[in-house]
Amino acid sequence: MKFEEIKNVVFDLNGTLSNNGKIDISVEELLSILQRRGIKTIMITSDQRNNAALIAKKLEIDFIIAKDSKIKGDYIKQNLEKDYTVAIGNARNDIPMFENSALSIVTLQSEGIHVDVLKYADVVVPSFKDALNLLVDKDTFEATLKQ
Repeated sequence: MKFEEIKNVVFDLNGTLSNNGKIDISVEELLSILQRRGIKTIMITSDQRNNAALIAKKLEIDFIIAKDSKIKGDYIKQNLEKDYTVAIGNARNDIPMFENSALSIVTLQSEGIHVDVLKYADVVVPSFKDALNLLVDKDTFEATLKQ
């Protein structure tokens, strides 16, 4: 995937966008940068903490409630183009997002990651903020994915 090909960024909420229910304050600006580039930002979540709608409204992002992992993959298949989609997550239920995306980024935050997701990861970063920084900085993106 090339930097210019990114059209969609899909991500999980718990353990990814939020960490123990908290969101890094810099995330809002990074999401805005992506949106200004015309990139769709979509949270696909099981909504473990029942706060997805409130967070989506605050961050001005789209969101889908996916009570099982199959819905996460099906949403991408039915609504987005795999070749132009980046998925960010940390849990086993994010694997269908990774399978249906051109680039899979796993975040290793304090909530941890499920070991099964590592075999689907193209990139592993310490936080959601770092994942977004990768997607907003062309040089970092290209250096990380250089073959």
